[in-house]
Amino acid sequence: MSYTYSRTKLIDKIKFGLLSPDEIRKMSAARIITADTYDEDGLPIPSGLMDQRLGTIEPGQRCQTCGNLVSNCMGHFGHCF
Repeated sequence: MSYTYSRTKLIDKIKFGLLSPDEIRKMSAARIITADTYDEDGLPIPSGLMDQRLGTIEPGQRCQTCGNLVSNCMGHFGHCF
């Protein structure tokens, strides 16, 4: 005997809003202070656009924020200034 359940959920409403600058800084994984990406050795520059606290795109590398590999890291956002 098999049972089939059908569940339909309707979304009543969606609310959009903006975060304040203080909220963004508190939730941010890294402060980005340089527009540079990689150093002369090809490694991501800390506090740069490819800072490893924002996630990783390299197979085998772990994210410095959540510790996951690229396949399980959703990515994290940073803030400027």
